[in-house]
Amino acid sequence: MLKKIIFASLSAVVILTSTVYSNVKVAALFCDHMVLQQKSDAPIWGWALPNEQITIQPGWTQETATATTDNNGSWKTTIKTPTAGGPYTIKIKGSNEIIISDVLIGEVWICSGQSNMEASIGWLGTKRSKSDIAQAKNTNIRIIGVKYKYSLFEEKDCDLSWNTWLPATSEQVKWL
Repeated sequence: MLKKIIFASLSAVVILTSTVYSNVKVAALFCDHMVLQQKSDAPIWGWALPNEQITIQPGWTQETATATTDNNGSWKTTIKTPTAGGPYTIKIKGSNEIIISDVLIGEVWICSGQSNMEASIGWLGTKRSKSDIAQAKNTNIRIIGVKYKYSLFEEKDCDLSWNTWLPATSEQVKWL
């Protein structure tokens, strides 16, 4: 009887593990409300089962991009982006389908630097900062935060400060 319980338990673990790793996943940056660089070959990557065919269908074109995962389950491809515009959706399909919605195409700026860049505008408490917060109403400007991580090796993914890109509105920019 004990052997049957152990066998059943191990079988369940194997089935659950293969189910968990069989879903197509994308790097954390590829999520709702994201911005992609206009007029470029924008890279997109993720993971799935080894040798799985992945199809990416951007909402701004009928053309698709494809990738096949390597032996470790990693995949990467590029998608051609138009001039600034949106919002669009991007469908990523393998064994499952991921739909990324409210995607804008435009200019992507990466800001990094000294510790004073961590100070939120709401923290300043000045007349100017209060005015700037009140006027922040541009949902076409998006912000993404990436958590600190130190590594001696190239990272293929990141941990986000929140789960999506955020629009530059008064509610969002105050404490970012």
